[in-house]
Amino acid sequence: MEEVKADAAKWMKVKAVWQFFEAEAAGEALHLFAPRAKEPLLTWNFKRQKIGDRLCLSDYILPAKDGKRDHVAVFVVTAGEGVRERAEAAKGSGYYFLSHGLQSLAIETAEACAEWLHRRIREDWDSRTRRK
Repeated sequence: MEEVKADAAKWMKVKAVWQFFEAEAAGEALHLFAPRAKEPLLTWNFKRQKIGDRLCLSDYILPAKDGKRDHVAVFVVTAGEGVRERAEAAKGSGYYFLSHGLQSLAIETAEACAEWLHRRIREDWDSRTRRK
C-alpha cells in the first residue's frame, strides 16, 4: 500500500469548489437563491426519516422571516482526475490489490478533503458573522 500511496502522490490532486447561497425551507423542500433574488436557482426535495424524530434536511434551515433568509454552503470535492481509469486498468491487468488500493485511497482522500473544507467553511462563516 505504501507503493500505491507513493505513486498516487505524484498524480492525485485534490480539488474542491464551494459557494454560499441564500436559503429558505418550505416543508421538505430546500430552495437556494442568488443574493436577493425572488425566484430560487434550485430546489431540492428531501425525504423525511421514516423513524425517530422524522427529521428532514430542510428542517435545519430557518424559514424566511421579514425578508431575511438563512444561508447554506454547498461544496464538492474530488481526489482528482484519472482515479477510475487507473483503477480499471489495474483491475483489467489482474492487479486487484492496486485497483482496490487506488479506489480506497481516493475515497479516503476525498473524505478528508471534505472534512477539512467543511471546517474551513465554518471558520470563514464564523469570522464573517463576528465582523457584522
